[in-house]
Amino acid sequence: FVHNLLNKSLNVADIVMPLDPGRKRYPFVNSRGPLLCSCVMAFHNSEMIRSFFMSAAERLVHGLHPKVRQGDQEAIWFEWTSAVHSQLRMLVLPEETYCPMTLIDSQGMAQWGTVGYRYPCQSVHGHNSWTSLQQSSYYKKLLARHAKK
Repeated sequence: FVHNLLNKSLNVADIVMPLDPGRKRYPFVNSRGPLLCSCVMAFHNSEMIRSFFMSAAERLVHGLHPKVRQGDQEAIWFEWTSAVHSQLRMLVLPEETYCPMTLIDSQGMAQWGTVGYRYPCQSVHGHNSWTSLQQSSYYKKLLARHAKK
C-alpha cells in the first residue's frame, strides 16, 4: 500500500510526506504549512531535491532554530516554508497514512500513535484489515503454497 502510494505520488510531486500528528505546537500551528513526518517519505533524486535536503541538514547542524526540537522534521519544515526552493512540489499525505491496520477498540474507536502519544484515527478506511486478511481463505492458501516451497 505505502510503496504504491508513494511511487504514484511522485508523478505529481517532488517530495511526498505525511502530516505529523503532533504538529499542533508552536510554531507549526496556523503557519505557512503543516509539520510533516519523515517516517514515511518519497522523493525524486534530482539536484533540486538534494539541495533542499542539504539545506535542511545545514539548518539542523548549525542549530538555526533553537526554540524547537532539533530534529529532521523541523529542519525540513523550516527549509520547505522558507520558500527558497520555489519550484519544489510537496505533496502532504493525510494522517490516515499511518494506520491502515489499527485495531478498533471496545468503544468502536481506532487509535494509533508514536512514542509517547496516542491519537484517535480520523480515517474513513476499514480497520482490523490484517485480522480479516489472516482469516481469509486466500491468505490461508497462500501460506500453504509458501510452506510447500
